[in-house]
Amino acid sequence: MKRRGKKFFKQIVAWCTVFTLCLSFTPGNLIAAQEPPVSLEKAVQTAKRAFDIPKEFSDFSSGYGQYDQHQAWQLRWSSAKEPRGNMYVQVDSQTAEILQMSFWQASKEPSTMGILPAISREEAIEIAAELVNSLQSQRMSELKLEETGEEILPLTLWSPSTYRIKWTRQVQGVPFPQDGVTVNVDNQTGRITGYNFNWTEGNFPDAEQAIDLAEARAAWDKAEMLQLQYFYPNIRDAEEPEAERKVMLVYRLVHPSQGILDALTGKPLEFSGGIGIDEIAKTNGSLMEKAMDRGEEIILTPEEIKEIEAAGQVISQKDAETVVGQWVLIPEYLTLQSARLSKDEQRAAEARTWYLSWRNQNRESNDGEVSWVEASVDAISGELLGFSWDKYVIKEDGQQVKRLNRKEAQEKAEAFLREIQPELFKQVKLNELQVAEPPRPLAVEQLPLKQYFSYERIVNDVVFPTNGLSVSVDTTTGEINSYSLRWQQLQFPAPEGILNAAQINEQYLSRQPLTLQYMERAETPQVRIMEIPRSNNKEISLVYRPVLIPGQRNEAMCDAKTGAPLDWQGKPLAKQPIPYSFTDISGHWAEKEIALLGQAGILGDYGNTFNPERPITAVQFLRALLMLERGVEQVQTLNDDEVIKEATDLGWLKEKLQAGDSINRLLLARWGIRFLGLEKVAGIEGIYTAPYQDFAGISAPDQGYVALTWGLGVLKGEQGFFRPEQTVTRAQAAVTLVRLLKTQW
Repeated sequence: MKRRGKKFFKQIVAWCTVFTLCLSFTPGNLIAAQEPPVSLEKAVQTAKRAFDIPKEFSDFSSGYGQYDQHQAWQLRWSSAKEPRGNMYVQVDSQTAEILQMSFWQASKEPSTMGILPAISREEAIEIAAELVNSLQSQRMSELKLEETGEEILPLTLWSPSTYRIKWTRQVQGVPFPQDGVTVNVDNQTGRITGYNFNWTEGNFPDAEQAIDLAEARAAWDKAEMLQLQYFYPNIRDAEEPEAERKVMLVYRLVHPSQGILDALTGKPLEFSGGIGIDEIAKTNGSLMEKAMDRGEEIILTPEEIKEIEAAGQVISQKDAETVVGQWVLIPEYLTLQSARLSKDEQRAAEARTWYLSWRNQNRESNDGEVSWVEASVDAISGELLGFSWDKYVIKEDGQQVKRLNRKEAQEKAEAFLREIQPELFKQVKLNELQVAEPPRPLAVEQLPLKQYFSYERIVNDVVFPTNGLSVSVDTTTGEINSYSLRWQQLQFPAPEGILNAAQINEQYLSRQPLTLQYMERAETPQVRIMEIPRSNNKEISLVYRPVLIPGQRNEAMCDAKTGAPLDWQGKPLAKQPIPYSFTDISGHWAEKEIALLGQAGILGDYGNTFNPERPITAVQFLRALLMLERGVEQVQTLNDDEVIKEATDLGWLKEKLQAGDSINRLLLARWGIRFLGLEKVAGIEGIYTAPYQDFAGISAPDQGYVALTWGLGVLKGEQGFFRPEQTVTRAQAAVTLVRLLKTQW
C-alpha cells in the first residue's frame, strides 16, 4: 500500500512540474510572425540528441513562449498506452540551449520505491557529469559541483528514488547560487529524469573590490543583526500544557537586511519595498479569522453563553456592543451579522472573548460607505481587544486627495493609543523595522492609503514582540482603521546570565559563517522569488551572507543563555543525522551491509566503531527498525523508553524484555515478520516447513516466523540448523536489516 502511494505521489510531482512548465507558454500557432533563430525542427533535433526518448512516447506537441529570461520552445512527448509516461523539454529559441527537462514513465515491473539504490551517488555524479559536459562544455570551467557534506543515504520505504546533483555557477571564483545546472538521476536505473539550467545575464561587481572577511565580520557585529527578545510559545505550536510553558530569553535575527551585507561597502543590504499594504491587511486581517488561525477558538453554544452570562462570569453581548461603540462608529445601515463568545486560551487559560461582526447588506452602497466592522472584546474585563473596518473605495474625480505621510499618520496613531491605553502605551516601543513605505521620499500620489504601526511590549528593557499594540491609519481621512491589543499576564525571567552580543554572534556564525556570494537584487528577497524579470540584464550584488554549513539546520532563534539553536517553538534544534564510517569492519564478512547502514546513519550506537561481534540489544535493533520505517531524522532523538513504546504500539514488540537485553534468532525472526506486516500469515499453524534439522523442535506458533524468514531470504540457518536460542550479533542484525529492505511484499 505504501509503495503504491509513493508511485502515485511521483506521478503527482511529475504532473505538477509539467503544469509549472506550461504556465508561461503559448501554442505553436501563436508564434510571432518573425521566425526565431532556432526553428522548431532544430529544437526537436537538439532535444533528441541530448536525451533518449522512449519509442512508446509517440504523441508529440509543442509550444512557444517566454520563460524567465528566455524565449523557448516547449516540446512534449507522451504515451497514451501502457506504460504511460511523458517527457518535457524546453529549448532556448535564440541559442538552442536546453533549459529544462522532466521525465516520468510508469514501470512495467513492481514498484521499486523504498528498496536499496542500485547505483551509488558517485555513479550518479558520473552519469550527470557526462550530460553536463555534453550540453555545457564551454561553461564547465565556471561550474562547481555542489558539496553535499555528510549526506545521509535514506533507506526508508519512502526514500526518494532520485539523486539530485547540482553544479553552481562561479563568477570570478565566487558562487552565484541561483545559477547553474541541476540533474536528477534515478537511483535504480541510472536514467536522467530531470535537468535544469539557469544562467543570468547581468552586471557582476568586481570581486577584487570586496572587503575581507574580518571587515565583514566587524560590520556584521556593528549592525546588531541579532536582537535580544522574550519568547513565549504559541499555544497552537506548543506541545506542553500551558502550566509548563515558560517565557524564555532568546536572540533572533530581525534586521531588515536578513543578515546580508554589501560586500563592497560593509553596510547592511537595503531592500526597497518594505511591507506592502496587502501584507498589512493580512497582519490585521479579520479578527475572527485570526482567532481561528491561532487554533484557540472553542465556540460556546447559545445555552452555554446564557448560563455563563446569568452567572455573571462574562459581560453580556449588549454590553460588548456598547464597548465597541465607544471607540468605533457603527453606522445605522450596518447589520450585526454575528456575535460569538469563545474561549481565548492564547491570552490566558480562562480568557473569554466576544467576537462581533457587522456587515453592509445594501447592494447599492455609495462610495465611502463603511462596508464592514469587526471587533473583539474581553468578555470578563470588558476591555476592547481590537477592531477593524473598511469602506467602499471612493472613486477619484481626477483631483488628488491629500494623504498623510508616515510622520503625520504616526501622530494620529499615538494620539489614539494614548487615549485608549494610556498606561500600556508607556510600556511599548515602535518597531521601526516594520515600515509600510519604501525608505525614500515619495510624491503624494505614491503615499499608501493606509499606514501601519506596531508597538512592541518592553519588559526589563527587553522587547517581547508577541505582545503590544498595533494600529493602522487611513491616510486620506486620518481615521483609525484598525486596532489590536495583545497583552498577556506572564512571568518574565530577569535578563541575567545571558550571552553578550559578541558571544552570541560568534556562536550563530559558527553554524552559518559569513560567505562571499553574488545574489540578484530585487525589491525584497521574497519578491525576487515570484518576480517576472523585466530585462535580461539583472542587478547583481556582491554580498556577505550567513550560509549554513553542511549538516546544520535553519534555526528560528538562539537560546540567550547557551547560544544553542532553537526551532519555532523554542525547542532545541535536533541535529541533522550524520553517516558513520566504521573503522573496525574492513574485511568482515558483513562489511558491505554494515557500511551501507552506516551511510544511512543507522546502528551508530558506538560512533564510528561498530563492534560487529558484540551482541545487539533489543533497543538497538528496534531503533534501527524504526529508522527504516520512519527515517533516521524522526527516530534519532527518541530515548530508549520511547523506542520501546513505539515498537510496542506498532505491534512489533509483544515480548517482555528490557531495553538492554540481548536478543536471539527466534526474536529476530518474529520482529522481522511483524515489520513486514506478515504476522497473520505466520500465525497459520500446521502448514509450514523449512529445511532445518531443528525445525520440528520449534514450537508450532513460531514455525511460521522461521519458515517465512527462510523463504523470503531474511534469515538463513547455519549447517542445516536454525538455532532459535542463539544470541544475535550486531553484524548478523545488520545483514538482517538489509535483507528486510530488499524483501518485496
